[in-house]
Amino acid sequence: LVSEGISVPKGETYVPIEGPRGEVGFYIVSDGTNVPYRVKLRAPSFMAIPGMCQMMT
Repeated sequence: LVSEGISVPKGETYVPIEGPRGEVGFYIVSDGTNVPYRVKLRAPSFMAIPGMCQMMT
């Protein structure tokens, strides 16, 4: 994610997107430059793990 022309304002955001297997989440932190400081992705299967453990016991 490198862009030479766009500088994103300093801050953070979380964007949920509905995927075919559940909600996909993107957490992005910007330090005001054109390169994100941190990007984290939350996969839908990660959120299902606690429920699967309860169903299996």
